[in-house]
Amino acid sequence: MQRKRRAFTLIELLVVIAIIAILAAILFPVFARAREKARQTSCLSNTRQLGTSWSMYVQDVDERVPRAWGWTGSGWCYPMIWDQLTPYIKNTAIWVCPSKAYGVTVASPATPPGGDTWWSATVNQSGYGINYRLPYSWHGIRIMADIPRPAETMVLGDAMNLDICWNIYRMAYAGICGWEVSCDYVGTWPQERNTRHNGGENLAFADGHGKWMSASGIMQAAGATPSVIGGDCSRPFWGEM
Repeated sequence: MQRKRRAFTLIELLVVIAIIAILAAILFPVFARAREKARQTSCLSNTRQLGTSWSMYVQDVDERVPRAWGWTGSGWCYPMIWDQLTPYIKNTAIWVCPSKAYGVTVASPATPPGGDTWWSATVNQSGYGINYRLPYSWHGIRIMADIPRPAETMVLGDAMNLDICWNIYRMAYAGICGWEVSCDYVGTWPQERNTRHNGGENLAFADGHGKWMSASGIMQAAGATPSVIGGDCSRPFWGEM
């Protein structure tokens, strides 16, 4: 006697669908975090290479640190830190964070333009901001001996703006925080989802090493609060200007 096959009932199908949906809801965020962890590792490699190139430049020019830019009567212009470091890196694509296509587009015409325009002869996008309290043009050219704790002094790192010294939130919450006027420092932006790499960012330091730091750790190291958005300039994090 042939037995009849019993089909799934509607209830059983719904139960299976519900189980799959629950598993997907649990696993998808895990997979997304794992993918971001891989991008974080790639970005950390970028920042380490940039930190190494920074150190190589310093060694070649009698311990002088790169200048972020030069000042002329027509505006901020060449030389830019990108072009100073380019000879020490194989591929300028390392200025682009894999988790963020770019933080800012850098103009690259044949000659430096006038006005407040970022300019570079070699790089047209950058996902990293520069600590320009360290090499700022009107402080003159600094040397490594002026930096008391280079292993604690940030050189560059994840940011949506290049001049992050005015506002450390641009680095601590680099996934979202751009120009100062667009950031709600107290409410919206200080959240993990507004960071670029799993609650933090990758930074390079003046001794050449790179590491990931949590957003709160960056804020603490920079001495920043919602009322002191640029941080405490006397901290080793800024190079103790």
